[in-house]
Amino acid sequence: MIIFMPKSNLSQLRRGQESKIDSLDGEHGLSARLMMIGLHQGSDVRVIERVPVNGPIAVEADSLRLAVRHGDAAEIQVSDSND
Repeated sequence: MIIFMPKSNLSQLRRGQESKIDSLDGEHGLSARLMMIGLHQGSDVRVIERVPVNGPIAVEADSLRLAVRHGDAAEIQVSDSND
């Protein structure tokens, strides 16, 4: 039996939740900008803090801490870090 888990994105993670980046979607400029600030496919990521009402999301990716706009976070596909 095969179970398909729905894909989730970084904007859906809760505070303290850890995951792994599967892909950076969106336009090419967005993907390039996210890679420039240190978010890459395969990176481990943890949500540190969330600002209410679709505000930025503070994350830790590998050894970096940064804030990502909610809309940009929705373009970062993630999966369970244990996969």
